[in-house]
Amino acid sequence: MSFIRIARSLARGYYNLPTNIIDRTSINTSRKDDDSDTKATGSQLDSPDEEWLKDYNSFVNVRRRNRSVLRTFVFGIGLFLIIAILTLWWPLTGADLPQCHSIYMYPSYARVDGFNEKFTSLANKYHLYLYREQGMDKEPLNNGEIQLDGIPVLFIPGNAGSYRQVRSIAAACSELYFKQSDILINKNAKNLDFFAADFNEDFTAFHGGTMLDQAEYLNDAIRYILSLYDQPDVSTTLAKPKSVIIVAHSMGGIVARLMPTLKNHIHGSVHSYLTLSSPHAAAPITFDGDVLQLYKRTNEYWKRELNDKSSFIFNNVSLISITGGIQDTILPADYAMIEDLIPYSNGFTVHTNTIQDVWTPIDHLAIVWCKQLREIISRYLVETSNIYLPSKVVPLEERMKIASQLFLSGFEDSYRNYSGEELRNLTTNSEVSSEMKLNDIVKITKDTIPDKPYLSVPVAQFDGNVFLTLFSNSDNIKILGCANSYRHDPTIHSCKDLSHFIKKVPRYFDPNKEHKTESNKLLHTSIDEFKKYDFVIVDFSTIVEEHDLLVYATLSREEHTVIDVTPSNLLFMSQKIKVPPGALMNKWEFINLWDSLFAYKMNVDTTAMEQPFEPFVKQHIKEPFETKWHLNVLESTTSISFHNIAPFIPTNENITRSLFLTLVGSPENDYFIRISVDYLMTLKLLYIRYRLAIASFPIAVITMVLAYQFYIYDRRGIFLPFVTALGHLISTYNTIICFSLLGLSFLCDMKLVQNALFAIDPSHLNKPYFNSNKDVRNNFYLLGLRSKLLGVLVYFFFTIGTALVILLNGILLTFQKLFTMAINLKRTNMLQNQRTNTTAIITKWRFLALFLIIISVSTFIPYQMAFMLAVIIQVINSLKVSSLSARTKNHQNLLNFNMSLLLLLIFIAIIDFPIIIVFLHNVAIRCGTSFRSQHNCLAIIPILLMVNNNSLLRLPNRTKGNKGRLVSLLGLIYLSLFSLIYGIRNLFWLHHGVNIFSMWVFYLTIFSKGS
Repeated sequence: MSFIRIARSLARGYYNLPTNIIDRTSINTSRKDDDSDTKATGSQLDSPDEEWLKDYNSFVNVRRRNRSVLRTFVFGIGLFLIIAILTLWWPLTGADLPQCHSIYMYPSYARVDGFNEKFTSLANKYHLYLYREQGMDKEPLNNGEIQLDGIPVLFIPGNAGSYRQVRSIAAACSELYFKQSDILINKNAKNLDFFAADFNEDFTAFHGGTMLDQAEYLNDAIRYILSLYDQPDVSTTLAKPKSVIIVAHSMGGIVARLMPTLKNHIHGSVHSYLTLSSPHAAAPITFDGDVLQLYKRTNEYWKRELNDKSSFIFNNVSLISITGGIQDTILPADYAMIEDLIPYSNGFTVHTNTIQDVWTPIDHLAIVWCKQLREIISRYLVETSNIYLPSKVVPLEERMKIASQLFLSGFEDSYRNYSGEELRNLTTNSEVSSEMKLNDIVKITKDTIPDKPYLSVPVAQFDGNVFLTLFSNSDNIKILGCANSYRHDPTIHSCKDLSHFIKKVPRYFDPNKEHKTESNKLLHTSIDEFKKYDFVIVDFSTIVEEHDLLVYATLSREEHTVIDVTPSNLLFMSQKIKVPPGALMNKWEFINLWDSLFAYKMNVDTTAMEQPFEPFVKQHIKEPFETKWHLNVLESTTSISFHNIAPFIPTNENITRSLFLTLVGSPENDYFIRISVDYLMTLKLLYIRYRLAIASFPIAVITMVLAYQFYIYDRRGIFLPFVTALGHLISTYNTIICFSLLGLSFLCDMKLVQNALFAIDPSHLNKPYFNSNKDVRNNFYLLGLRSKLLGVLVYFFFTIGTALVILLNGILLTFQKLFTMAINLKRTNMLQNQRTNTTAIITKWRFLALFLIIISVSTFIPYQMAFMLAVIIQVINSLKVSSLSARTKNHQNLLNFNMSLLLLLIFIAIIDFPIIIVFLHNVAIRCGTSFRSQHNCLAIIPILLMVNNNSLLRLPNRTKGNKGRLVSLLGLIYLSLFSLIYGIRNLFWLHHGVNIFSMWVFYLTIFSKGS
C-alpha cells in the first residue's frame, strides 16, 4: 500500500495536481487562504475555493488531454532518439568513409618572446610561436635571436584550437622543399617560415569580443613578423617580404577575414588565404549577437572590396576554402561556401572528396593533419611562393591556376584552356597511325597491344558535341595536340603534350588494406577543346605490357540525359534507368534534385557475367566544387548525399543546381540503375544542420503555453499546471497548429514575405539578399527550407521541442515532489507562519544583493552570469512554494506560475551558457577579454526583479480589462513566433525577449491594479 501511495503522490507531482482533484475524498477541511485571514472549518470548502475547483476540474480532469500529451511526448522523443542514434551510430559507407593515412614528424616550437607589450596590448593573453621541423629547418634560435630564411606563413587555429595544429602542414612543406624539391615546377619557390598564434584555446565561435581580440592581435603579429625580416642578419640579396601567407582552421578563417576590417591592419600585408573547415557562409552558432554583427561587417567589407575592380583585394587576394564534407560533424560543410562572396577569379570552395589523390571526406579536426590532404596543401603553398617578389607569392592569376590544378578534380569547366608544353615533331603515316571514327570503340589489353602506336582523331571532322573518352589503368599513355606545320610533308606534325587533360580517378581498393595508392586514368573532353589543332593523337608508343593492362578509347556523342524527377517522386518509388551497351561514359542531370537535406540510395546492376573493370559512378555538382567517386557499385547500395542548396546558406539563383551522375563502365555491357530516397540517411543529415532548433523550438512551445496560462488566469483566476495547459492546447488545437506551421513554412520561402520579415526583425542582422546582387538570396527564417515538400519538418521539430519540454517539466516536477515528501510538514508550516514577519528583512537583503549583482555586471561579469544566478534563485523559489502545505487557490497558482517560469529560464540558460564558458575560461587563464555588450545591466535587471519578487511568494495581478490581457497574450505569442521564425539564426535575442516579458510580469505584480 505504501508503494501505491508513493506512486499516486509522484503522479500528482508530475501533473502538478492538487490533492483534492486527484482524490475528492481527501480534501483538507481546515486551510488558510492568502487572500483572506478568515478560516474555513467543517467538511465543506468555502465558496470561492469550491467555484475554483469546479473551473479547475473542467481543464484538468479529462483523460484525452493527458493522452494527447503522452502521444506527443512519445512521438517527439521517438523522433529525437532516432535522429540521435542515426547521427551517432549509423555508419557511413563508400565514398563517405574516411581514409586518412597516419603521419609522422619531428616538431619543435620556439616562443617569440620579443613580441611583447611594446608591440601589442594583448601580449599577456596571447603568444606567438615559430615552428621548425627538426633535421630540416634552421634552428629557431641562435644566441637567443630568431633565425629566419624563408617566406613567412601565419597559422591561425580555430575554436578551442591549439598552435600545435600547425605541425602537420608545416612539416610537409619542409619535407617537400628540402627532400622532394625535384618535383617542384616553380623554380622561384622557397622554404616557409611557419608562425602560429597561441590563443590559449579560446572559444572563438562563442564570443564576438574574443574574435575581435584575436584579429587585433594577429594584425599586430603580422607587423612584428614583417619587421623581423628587416633585421641585418636576414639575407638582404632578396626582396624583403611585405606580406604573409595565412593558413587558418575553423573559426580562424573568419578571424583572418575580419583582420582587414580593423584599423591596425597593414594594407597589402596578406595576399593568400587558405582556410580549412571555416564557416564563411554563416555563423555556426548564434548565442552571441556580437558574432553575428562581426559576420555582417566582415561580409559587407569583402563584398564591397570585391565589387571594386580597382581594389587591392580584387586584384591581389586569393581565398581557397577547403571543407571535409559529410565527415565534419562539428561544422556543416555547407557553411564553408564562399561563392556568394568571392568570385572565381579570387577563390573557390572545394570538398576534399574532389581533390585528386585525396578522394576522402575528412572530419573537422583531422583536416589539419590528414596525410593525403597535407601533401596537396604543402604543394600549393610552396608552388605559389616566389622569393623574388615582395608579396612572396606568385600573381593572383597564376595562383588561381595552380589552385585549380591541385585542388579540383580536373573535370570542371573552370579548369579548361590550359596550354600544353611543346614536345617534339612527330611523324605519322598509315604504318604507325590509325584513324579513329565516330562511335569507334578501341580496347587494349596485354594480349591486344596494337601494332600501330598512334590513334589519330581528325578534329575538323567533328562538332563540339563529340567527346573523346579514354579509360586506362596504365600511366604510359599520352594525348598530343598536333598541327600540320610542314606543308611539303603532311605526315610531319608539330605537337604539344596535352596529357594534363588525362586525370586520375580512384581505383577500387580493398577496404581492409591501410592504403590505396593506385589510381586509374580518365579523359573525357569535347573535341571543341582541341579546335586549334588539326589532329588529336592518342600515343600508345610507351605502353608497358602488364598482366592487368586495360585501355578503352571511344569517340562518341555525349550521352547526357536530363531527368525531370523530383524528391516527391522518389519517396515511394524509385527512378529506373537502363543503360544500353555502346558508351564508355553515360551522364544524367537531375534538374530537380538540388536540396541538400535529401539523401538518396543508388543500386547498379548488370546482366554481364564478367566485367573488364569495376564500373564506378562520378557524382558532382557545379557549385561548390564537390565530386564523389562511388566505387564497387555492383556489390553494394551506394549512398548519395551532397552540399548544394542548404538551409541558411546564400544561393545564387542563376547557377545550375542540378545533381549530376556519370556512370563509367565497359561499353560492351549494359547496366540498370535504380535511385530512391534514403530515409535513414536523410534523417541523419538533419542533426548537423538543425542542432540550434533544440534551443529555439522548446522556447516557442513554452511561451505559447504561457500565453494560454495567462489568458485563463486573467479570465478565471486559475493558473493552470504547465502540462495541463499544454494538453488542452494539443487536444483542442493540434490540427490548427500543424497546418499553421506548414503554412508558415511555405510563407517563409516567399521573397515578399522574407523582405517583410527582415523589415520587422529587431536584430536586423540577416538580410535575405545582397544589395549588389539580388540574385543571391537566403532564407534565414524558420528552418531555412527551400523545398515545400520538407515543410513537414517544421511540425516534426515543433513536436520534438514539445517532447523535450514535457521531459524537462516531468523531471522538474518529480524532483519537486520528492523534495516536498522529504521535508518536515510541521517545520514547513512554521516557516509559512513566520513568512510575513521576515518579509521586510528578506526584501532588504535581497535588494542589497541585487544592487551588488548589477554593479558586478556593469564592471566585471557578463550579464549571462547574473542570469544563471537568477535561474538558481528561481529554482529555490519553486522549491519554497512546493514546500507550503496549504492547498488553496493562490498557493496552487503560485506553484504553477513559478514552475512554468523556471522551465522558460532553463532553456534561456542553455543559450547564455556558452558566454559563461568564455568568461570562466578567461578567469582560469587570468586574462581579460572585452565583454562590452555583455556589461548591459538593462539586459538582466528585469529578470532579477522578477525572480526576486517571486521569492516573496507573490503572484502577478490579474489584468483589468481587455488591454492588459492583450499585452500579456500578444507579447507571449510574439515571443513564441519569434522563437520559431527567427530563433535558430538569432538565439541571442531570445534572452532579450524574455527580459522584456520579465519586466511586464514584474509590473503586473507590483504596479498593476488587479481585478
